[in-house]
Amino acid sequence: MDDKIIFYDDNDLLQCPICGKQTNSLKRYKLVGFGFYLLFFSIYHHDVVACPDCMRQCIKDVMKKYILKANVMYINVLIFAFIHYLMSKTKGHSKNIFS
Repeated sequence: MDDKIIFYDDNDLLQCPICGKQTNSLKRYKLVGFGFYLLFFSIYHHDVVACPDCMRQCIKDVMKKYILKANVMYINVLIFAFIHYLMSKTKGHSKNIFS
């Protein structure tokens, strides 16, 4: 197995896989959604790598997607979305972009 070690700095420009724009703040987050169905609930994870603008759009899309599925659990979607939204405002790349 040939593992590659990739070194990058926060000043390096990396391409956003969604829009193709070069950025020095590429982010990778695990977005979480919930579904609540009568007696049980499910948790959904979405790994997203994107520039800050695309990441904020993905967060908004997750919030819209799970508004009906999560119903009473929607507060959890909002909490995770709010935390990721604030994190997307930080400068520099996420440390786990390539993992």
